[in-house]
Amino acid sequence: MTTYTRKELHDKRAKLIGEIAQLEKRTRDLHNRLSYIEASIRILWPGEELPNVVLRGDLKPRHFKRGHLARLVSEFMRDHAGQPVTVADIMIIAGGDRTLTVAERRNIEVVVYNALKRLAKRRVINQVGTRVKGSRFTLT
Repeated sequence: MTTYTRKELHDKRAKLIGEIAQLEKRTRDLHNRLSYIEASIRILWPGEELPNVVLRGDLKPRHFKRGHLARLVSEFMRDHAGQPVTVADIMIIAGGDRTLTVAERRNIEVVVYNALKRLAKRRVINQVGTRVKGSRFTLT
């Protein structure tokens, strides 16, 4: 490999690293703007449930390994048998020691709620309420 080719590859690499850094900054800015808009909606119309926006493809981050959340929720429900459980109760252990942004926390709340709904659909647990924040679940 010649020096000229090596330099071109290094320059191309540096350019790509710069583009990635710009895109990551733009993504952070958009997440912050989104959280401000969601907070404004919650202030102006308290109690309004924001609809879920489904991203297509691999754009949706996986917060849990496959099957891990289902086991986590099932174990939590068994440990709290006979007690009504909310999504917020499970979020304490689902979030773990991770530092989450408002948008990430909201995404994980929806994922936990959907896991609970799947268990309710299979009649493993009972669901009272139809909202993410207002629903309570008990083991059958």
